[in-house]
Amino acid sequence: MSIKDYQNSRVKTKEQLKEELQKYQMILSKPMVEYLNHLIALDFSVIRKYISDEERLALSELEIYRATAIYNIYYKAIKLLQQTEIGLSIETPLEVQLTATTEIEKEKIRLFKFDFEKAFSIQIPDNCRSTHIGTIQLYQSIENEETRNQEIESLQRNIERLEHETNPFLGLTAVCATRWSISNTERIELYKSQIKKLSNQVLTEVDRKKIKYTNYIYSLFMEDYGLSEEEFIEYVPKHKLTELQKEYVKKMPNLQIIKQVNYL
Repeated sequence: MSIKDYQNSRVKTKEQLKEELQKYQMILSKPMVEYLNHLIALDFSVIRKYISDEERLALSELEIYRATAIYNIYYKAIKLLQQTEIGLSIETPLEVQLTATTEIEKEKIRLFKFDFEKAFSIQIPDNCRSTHIGTIQLYQSIENEETRNQEIESLQRNIERLEHETNPFLGLTAVCATRWSISNTERIELYKSQIKKLSNQVLTEVDRKKIKYTNYIYSLFMEDYGLSEEEFIEYVPKHKLTELQKEYVKKMPNLQIIKQVNYL
């Protein structure tokens, strides 16, 4: 499929952006107009540090920058993904996301995601415009025995806690006491089965392909964006992560890049 096959009604076209940029000729400096023209031409990624943080912050208040940034991230990603030799599925759910996945033995593996839904869904006052650009999600799979052992220790602590936990319904209602006891036992058995699985875990061919494909795509985007590992900080998201998952974030004006690391 050509890049035109991914045209999105939510993402302005190159022609629309060029026409809109004309309105800013008397407002922006010549270097800033040239910078935006380069972004529209997809000469480089908007993530790259070709302008200062102060200049980016000032630009982020303008609709032309928001629209250009979304266009740049969206179409640069498509071009990059189409150049790979991996069999990818590139989709645009509800025209507010761009996702790339691959399938390994019927298991869908996430490789990239650009979510720009909030750029259009955030409620803002009349006569105002949203400056939100979106969230980029990158994925890695890494073999790490130390992290796996930490997860085993965490599960063992959970088992010990449950085994010493007193049934709060004893002496009150037999039905509730029985239900609590069954639930408690099921959780203990679940944790034991997870420990057994982790203890005996040997990387499968699927695992090795996960590591290969996710790191390949991850490296492509890190290079294209001009980013280094040191620019990301670990954070705890609202959704639950296990010891075998960690997330790191790099924040920019109205845009964040999250990398999710899955340890095998």
